Amino acid sequence: MKAGRTVVVATAGTLQQADMMRLALQADEIDAFIVDESVANTLWHLSPVLHPKGIRIAVGEADAERAREVLDSLPPLRVVPEESNPADRYGRKAAVAGVFALIVTPLSLLVVYYIVQALRALSVSRPMRPRAFRQNLLVAAILGILVPAIVLLSVIPQIW
Repeated sequence: MKAGRTVVVATAGTLQQADMMRLALQADEIDAFIVDESVANTLWHLSPVLHPKGIRIAVGEADAERAREVLDSLPPLRVVPEESNPADRYGRKAAVAGVFALIVTPLSLLVVYYIVQALRALSVSRPMRPRAFRQNLLVAAILGILVPAIVLLSVIPQIW
């Protein structure tokens, strides 16, 4: 872009829309750039806060009028939301199932551990310790209920 003043000719709701506008202007041989593109790209989750009026597209002052005409002649820009993509939906489901699997495996091992501890409290070689038996059995029972509940929670989103 030649040195000189720049003018904001349009704003876009998302970085993708701004990029499409910039590419349309560049296709018409108008030097255009996205103001704060790196910030919008890096801090995309803060974009509504950083750019409340939208992401700005700027051109040289001499090309401003022609750039507005080019942008007005474009069909309405539409970015497909991620939720409509089935691959994204299945990817999220797989991630949820993976997280639940990471939680369920150690909990299942803990259930076995506490059952073994409860049985050790009843062993013949040592005097019987009913309090330790009850505590270990109670923890095993609670975890035994918690593990299937977590499995159900991981399966329910898969069904819906």
